[in-house]
Order: sequence, then structure tokens, then C-alpha cells
Amino acid sequence: MNLSELFLVVVIFYSNTIFGKSYKSNFYRCPSGWDTNFSTRRCYRLVARPMPQIYAQKYCSGLDPKAKLARIQDKQENDFLQEYTFSGDIWLEAKAKFDIIDSKAALFSPGLVLRWKNGKPVKYANWESRNGLSMMDSDHMCVIMNKRGKWTNADCDIKASFVCERKMDEPSEEPSDCPKKWVFNPTTAACYRAFGGTKNITWLDADKLCGDAGAQSKEDAALASIIDAYENKFIMDLARKRQPNWQFIFLGAIGDTKSRKLWDWVDGNSFKAFHNWDTQMPRGNRRQAVLAMNRNGRWVNAYADRALPGRTVVVCKFSPN
Repeated sequence: MNLSELFLVVVIFYSNTIFGKSYKSNFYRCPSGWDTNFSTRRCYRLVARPMPQIYAQKYCSGLDPKAKLARIQDKQENDFLQEYTFSGDIWLEAKAKFDIIDSKAALFSPGLVLRWKNGKPVKYANWESRNGLSMMDSDHMCVIMNKRGKWTNADCDIKASFVCERKMDEPSEEPSDCPKKWVFNPTTAACYRAFGGTKNITWLDADKLCGDAGAQSKEDAALASIIDAYENKFIMDLARKRQPNWQFIFLGAIGDTKSRKLWDWVDGNSFKAFHNWDTQMPRGNRRQAVLAMNRNGRWVNAYADRALPGRTVVVCKFSPN
């Protein structure tokens, strides 16, 4: 039984159990305008207004009482936050402080300890060469992340952009316009569902998968369109939750590889509103190419009848009636 046949069985089974559209949401969520990381169950928001670290901390708490300047606990979160450095370096909340002794921070004689604002020592770090705690001095006690995801020592008074973070809101049982297994995004007012991690799925298979998934709930679903940078990152987060090792995401656009202007979203949204092409994309000599997103969040063109190399996630979308 192939993927399409298997999914059809699922559609038939559930179609007998769903009547109407009175669905409920039971997932962790972020406030409008915040990006979601399901792995950390935290929300993130880039603030591209460079300022010293102390003012960045105050800005985050003023933006949301639950928010603070970004902290990093492991490589996965470091890689996630690196995606925000496209516009330049960003502050981290870490700051070096002098202490006499702290066994938890591996400090057994007077010296500097790198701590988060809550006083806990920094356990994970990703230092750039010639940087780190041993290289800090009184003029460089703070930490910024560069575009390579590496940490560098910094003067706390220089100006840099930053990312605020907060915990996701707890699951609720408030009414939602999305059916079960679909995620509602209040910012885009749309429902999403990710399938995948499949190695041999084509864009045509993915298109049918979305159509069938929507039909299951009597909705007109299609491969996802993207209208801004926020939605681009939201879809990346959905893919990461579905398949942490994804390589590509199929998107719902068709166009001409000779021009970035000759593209359309299949759900009718305007392609002119936002695009995020990778370098030298689109390329080739096809008038009927399709769209995919790579792990960097950049868009690449593909063939509708050919599978992409590596694990491919399918993200479907519809706007509730």
C-alpha cells in the first residue's frame, strides 16, 4: 500500500466520525507576533533595534512581563537562534561576574563566572576562536552571537539587536476554527498541518496529500503559502517539530525558473507580498517549476514529479470559513 492509498484509508475512517466544525485547541501556543519553538516550548521575538545589553533586557520585560533576553541551553537552541542573525549580531543574556568560589560553575578560586541574569552559570557555550571566559576583561563582560552562531566577547555598552524569549502559554480548551491535528495561528488566521520526514515524496504527491487532508474536515487545504518572514519561520518550526532532521519543505507555489516575477501561490495569495529565494534561485529552464524551502529557510525551485534528496516535510494550510 503506497502513501496515497494509506492516507485515503485514514480519510475514510475519520470522515465517519467528524460532523461540523466545532473543534478545540489543546496545544501550547505563543502570543501573536512571537515565533514558536516546540522543542524548547518557548516563544521568541527578534527586536531589530540595536541598543546596549541592559536596555535590551528592559525592553524584553517591557514587551511582555514573562519575557527576558535570550538564553541558550544547548546546540539545538543555539542553531535555532542563529536564524535571527541575518540582520546582524544579537545579544545573549549571559554576563561575566566576579565570584570567590562556586563549585556549580567549576570555580574553585576567585575569578569570573559567566552567568544568566537569574544567577545560574552558563552550562553550554559556542565560542568563536580567541573568545571565551578566559579572554574576558572589564571592558568585555557581555556576549553576542554572530552570523555563524558563534559567541563573542563584547562591551556591554555597544548597540546590537536582540531576541526576547518567554515560555509558551499552557494548553487551553478554548474554541478554535481548526480541526483536530491542525494548528491554528492567530497571526495569520490560518490552520496548518505538517506531514513528513518522507524521502521519496514528490510535490504532486504532497499536493494531493494536502487536498485529501483538507477534505477529511471538509476544508479546501493546499500546500502552504507564505506571506511574510514571520510565517516563513512559523512553517520552519512546524517542520522541525514533525521531523527534526528535515532537509526540505514543499510549498504551494508554481512558476517559471527564468524569473522571480512569474510565480503564484496555488491558494490564491499574492506571491509579490514576500519572497525568500536562496542565492541564484530560481534557476533552470522550466516554465512549470514548483517551490520548496531548504533548512536555511530559503526557497529553491524543484520539479513537481521528482522527489528531493533527503527528508521532505509537507506543510498544508487553509483559512477557516
